[in-house]
Amino acid sequence: MGKVIKGTIAGLLLTWGLFMIAVAAYTARLPEGERKKDGVVWACLVLGVPPAIGGGWMFWGMVRGDKKREEENRIDPELQLRETFFRLVRENHGRVTVLRFAMEAQLSAQEAKEYLDKQARILDAQFESRDDGTMFYIFPL
Repeated sequence: MGKVIKGTIAGLLLTWGLFMIAVAAYTARLPEGERKKDGVVWACLVLGVPPAIGGGWMFWGMVRGDKKREEENRIDPELQLRETFFRLVRENHGRVTVLRFAMEAQLSAQEAKEYLDKQARILDAQFESRDDGTMFYIFPL
């Protein structure tokens, strides 16, 4: 069921239920002579409590479902960093610079250098320096 439809139904159930509970409370507070029947209070409660509980339950389920989906969609930062690293290595045929990795991974230059140094030790990378001072990490593919 669509989120809008489910929210509308939950809102209507909750509104109806709370209205009926309010009518029951109002009727119960009337003096004995003005009350037509005690059955009216019970009827309002019977017609009000279940929809109120159902509507509240539907709203709670929607909120809980949204939080669950949000958690599922949240990507682990370490996983995202690793994916960015391997994507750059693949796209650039093993050649990665600190600046390029920092820009892609949205890290500071220092953090990017530390990460690349760590990966270079693990993966036995080579280094290459150009005349213009650009330093490349060369990872074996």
